[in-house]
Amino acid sequence: MKVLVTGAGGFLGGHVCAYFRRAGVGIVGYSRGEAPEGIDAVRGDILDPEALLGAMRGCDTVVHCAAVTPYAKIMAEPDAAAEIYIRGMRSVLSCMEKTGAKTLLFPSSGKVYGKKTPLPYREDAPLQPDVYMGFLKVECEKRMREYAAAHPECRMIAARIFNIYGPGQKADFLIPKLIAHLGERDMPMGPPETRRDYIYIDDVLRAFALLLERAENGFCAYNIGSGGSVSIDEIRKTLCGVSGGELAFRIDSGQIRSEEPDEEYGDVAKIRALGWRNETSLAEGLKKTLNCPQK
Repeated sequence: MKVLVTGAGGFLGGHVCAYFRRAGVGIVGYSRGEAPEGIDAVRGDILDPEALLGAMRGCDTVVHCAAVTPYAKIMAEPDAAAEIYIRGMRSVLSCMEKTGAKTLLFPSSGKVYGKKTPLPYREDAPLQPDVYMGFLKVECEKRMREYAAAHPECRMIAARIFNIYGPGQKADFLIPKLIAHLGERDMPMGPPETRRDYIYIDDVLRAFALLLERAENGFCAYNIGSGGSVSIDEIRKTLCGVSGGELAFRIDSGQIRSEEPDEEYGDVAKIRALGWRNETSLAEGLKKTLNCPQK
């Protein structure tokens, strides 16, 4: 197996590159910026089909991590985000057809479900997202389904990750943001009782490896999460406990996302049936994240 990782300079893409390199897998990192050390790297934009085609040649597998992920950035530039997601996916699939690559793993999101969907979210539930990123992920999955129908010899894997965290994640996201504010007594925050499904990066990487090993031809979707939810305030308390620091919130109405549900978490029975388990507790994951520098 030789794997092209798009978005290799980002949080998830960088970890994917490092994980598979340690496993002895041939990796080509494709990114607008610097890719991790120790791999073949090609600098290019996901919207540049010629550069992408050149990077993909010789690869049989693509892990397509190139994306806009911070909520604020997506909402500030929705058209640009749509270009990266939808046109980027079209470009990846077009290049796969030209090069003969047979497997695509796409980090989708639990945001594809939406608050009309009963908890826990199951992979066979209707996709009715409430937020724009969820809509963009659904559109990408649609194109994967279409490609799988036209190319039954290929594998199109949608890994619907919930709230991922770990070392190197930018402070646009909750857990590195909390770490950056340790010691404060009035950190502005939305409703602290909001509950989400958090999953540590190492558990996600093991899930990716398993899916690439065991997923069958055609389109498939798998939830990747803890299988439960935790509140923002519970994360705060756990972080204070493992760090020995203190942190207190003040409610900031500007951070309330009324379009999102109060609670989100996924049913992970499908991937557990393949032999996967989330092995990292919240306390352990927070310790590991604390001990590494944040971006």
